[in-house]
Amino acid sequence: MAELEFEKPVVELRNKIRELKDYTKNSQMDFSEEIRILEDKLEKLEEDIYGNMKVWDRVQIARHAERPTTLDYIEHL
Repeated sequence: MAELEFEKPVVELRNKIRELKDYTKNSQMDFSEEIRILEDKLEKLEEDIYGNMKVWDRVQIARHAERPTTLDYIEHL
């Protein structure tokens, strides 16, 4: 899904967490503490960004091209 401009820090942090989890699976090193710290940071970042959205940010989310439509929901009934 294409991210919006204000979502980029969240997407970058999610990618970093995913990379660390993948690396941990494929190696002998344990990054669980670093992953936990990054997940806490991600939670706070999401609260800051999505809790204090500007009106235009909400409009962008509502008009996002990849946002689910009614037909998407009907398919899963």
